[in-house]
Amino acid sequence: MATIYSRLLKDGSCTWRVQFRRKDLPYFNKSFSSYEDAIAFVERHEENFIKNPDEYFKRSFLDEKREREFKRKHTKAR
Repeated sequence: MATIYSRLLKDGSCTWRVQFRRKDLPYFNKSFSSYEDAIAFVERHEENFIKNPDEYFKRSFLDEKREREFKRKHTKAR
């Protein structure tokens, strides 16, 4: 269900990408700077994704994305 793999960036640093896949559904990717963060994300979200993937795509990931964008916008303004 969840796959974690590393990516080497042009500057030589490494990021970790989590991919959730389920038959007949679009897959979801999310990148992390550390392996521990990627593992923690999988442990928190994989079970929810298996139980109800349709609702999970609509709510959980979008809410996290909006929260990150909100934080990014408000930290730049200060």
